[in-house]
Amino acid sequence: MDNYRGEPTTHEVLKRVVSKYPNDQKRLTGVTISFDNTGVVSGEFGMADAIRRKKAAMEAWLTDQRPEVRSFR
Repeated sequence: MDNYRGEPTTHEVLKRVVSKYPNDQKRLTGVTISFDNTGVVSGEFGMADAIRRKKAAMEAWLTDQRPEVRSFR
């Protein structure tokens, strides 16, 4: 999970981890760290743009059918 760089294709895997291990703090911390990774950003608004993309990608988590995923913070 440490190599995650914001690719939406990995979100389903991360959701499954959260759903399967809702009480495993080590794994949940790994998921959180995955979202903190942005990879290389550039330009005046590079970080702001990266955060906007992450926010948009996370919207689907709020409507997921699994309660553990919806409540993940």
